[in-house]
Amino acid sequence: MVMAFVWLTKRFEKNKTLYTGSAVAALTAEVGMQALTVVYMAMTVNHARANQLYLLGHVEYTPCGHDALVTYTGALLWIVSAGITS
Repeated sequence: MVMAFVWLTKRFEKNKTLYTGSAVAALTAEVGMQALTVVYMAMTVNHARANQLYLLGHVEYTPCGHDALVTYTGALLWIVSAGITS
């Protein structure tokens, strides 16, 4: 992800346009937000792993168990997809 950031920044410097500054600012903000998000997603995935919440039927009879499972699965999906794309 960092290499893509460096490549895009150098590419924007070659072709200065009206929107170059906005694009670089948006890209910088996105990288910063993703870096902050990875900490909390990792904590969520680790909590679900430590409490064995990914096992089938483990949260079936708890109140709001389905919602919790969707949250933990979404965090795991985010971690996996962020790892693949970086």
